Amino acid sequence: MQRTESPPDHSLAAGDPRRARAGRAVLDTLLVAAIFAPYALGAKEVPAIYQHVPWRDDPYDAVVSFTVFFVPMLAGLILLRIPLCRNDTPLPVSRVVGLVRACRVTLLAVLLTVGGEWVAVALRAGGSSWDWRTGVAIALLTVVTAAAAVAYFRVQRAVKQLPRWRVHDALDPDWIADAVVVAEQLAGWLGPFRTAAVRVLRWLDAHIVDETRRHPITAAATLALLFGLALAASAAREHGPAPVLLLFVGVAASGMFAFIVSTGTYVGLVRSVQPSRGVRRRVIDALVVSAASVPVTLAFRDWLGWIAGAETGGVGAARLGRLLIIVAAAVFVIVLAAESAGRAYTPRTTL
Repeated sequence: MQRTESPPDHSLAAGDPRRARAGRAVLDTLLVAAIFAPYALGAKEVPAIYQHVPWRDDPYDAVVSFTVFFVPMLAGLILLRIPLCRNDTPLPVSRVVGLVRACRVTLLAVLLTVGGEWVAVALRAGGSSWDWRTGVAIALLTVVTAAAAVAYFRVQRAVKQLPRWRVHDALDPDWIADAVVVAEQLAGWLGPFRTAAVRVLRWLDAHIVDETRRHPITAAATLALLFGLALAASAAREHGPAPVLLLFVGVAASGMFAFIVSTGTYVGLVRSVQPSRGVRRRVIDALVVSAASVPVTLAFRDWLGWIAGAETGGVGAARLGRLLIIVAAAVFVIVLAAESAGRAYTPRTTL
């Protein structure tokens, strides 16, 4: 007699202890994000502190430059879904799995950042500028590290107790659908403008959200480009226009594109109407990895400058742009060739 496994429940009932554990993990993550954001921003933007922290220069600073945006964005994503997790109603498994996955990514981003900062401390980077403010920064680093490690342990424990679940199931709500629902709930606070607000939301749901589900990669690229342009505009307002701002746009957009696509895929941000397979999926993977290589290459430009023919002592803007393009193109080709050789994402046929 063939044994079959019964399908897991689609929801966790009210009072299920796994919900409480997941809830505590979510709160721990939000607490870490609330501590990390001002800590990272203060150490990066306040000159009196920035000039005395060991991680003020690349490659350490490159990590902070992105995670200082990524962590608050992920925290906002988590907060968006919390209003839909009511204690007295069943909670879809996909919703709680997506939440704890977002928590895991948030904490990994924090741990990656503090890990790099501890390397800078161990190597006594910028040791000539160390003073009592350095000691304060290291003490705060210790607090953030401990909080993130404890929170990550609790998230991992919550994940192990949840049923395995595909976050891209066609029947489950994605984060965009949840955002529309929460927005409609908040529209009730607008009083006489509620009806108009709901109409706008439903129009957005029928047009913008639908197009996002049809073309998630294009949507991610658009958001990433807007992010890069916004940062470049801010830099231009502060330092004036310069050709290097084009590099600024490219690096920021590349890092954000890789973040949105990889994290969005993992947490189930968008339920794509037509999931990518075969060659198209392999090309997307290669694009994401090559985009991620751009900020990494920037961080290690002093070690990789020889690829673009740079002499010892620094990489100019023109050669830096060439370096970023060369490495990104090489990474794209390598990833695409490796996945093609392994026939990744090719549907299997059975006889």
